[in-house]
Amino acid sequence: MPLKRCVGASGSTGIGIAVLLLAGAAPAQVPTSNALAPPPGNHLFLSAQARGTQDYVCLPAADRSAPAAWRLLGPQAVLSASTAGALPDLAEHVLAAVPGAAPLPSPGCIEAASGSRQYCPSWRSPTDGSAVWGEKSAGIAAGSDPACPDKGSIPCLLLKAVATSSGPRRPGLFSRTTFIQRLRTSGGSAPDAACTAGQVALVPYQATYLFYARRP
Repeated sequence: MPLKRCVGASGSTGIGIAVLLLAGAAPAQVPTSNALAPPPGNHLFLSAQARGTQDYVCLPAADRSAPAAWRLLGPQAVLSASTAGALPDLAEHVLAAVPGAAPLPSPGCIEAASGSRQYCPSWRSPTDGSAVWGEKSAGIAAGSDPACPDKGSIPCLLLKAVATSSGPRRPGLFSRTTFIQRLRTSGGSAPDAACTAGQVALVPYQATYLFYARRP
């Protein structure tokens, strides 16, 4: 679970951006990989830039004779429609509990100790309260594709929406999301150094996130 939440700015400008995107204004195109393409019928409605950290905790190995190792806790990032961050934040990106019971742990998600909930990567609009939770559908190593050129960074991913929420201001920016791509990653990989159980590392990263939906 995340250690803290990144809180983004809100305001009327952010609402205007959401309205334009949902109305069909073309987002910036980003070169993508066929390996991470969503199924036909899903259309890009939002391209955003993320800045934040990928958070890790050092845990003892199941085999007590083995050294402790870093384990991913989840992201803490904000997404903006501008690389310079000049526009209001479009989303807060953290690991969050998926609404409802979790029948099975989803790829890329963490099951709660009780087994009744799971925590998946989530994106929430601070403006309208809408949100989407995703599970890993496919991935490629950084440095293996023009859409993911920065070798040594966290992988690029295709995530499938496992749940969405409209928020109080329906329909909400993320309420129709079906797939999310994480591309052009930079940084975010677990530290190379050995660790002591209980240590925490907040590793800076950046990425481009593309959001898809089926046309209404």
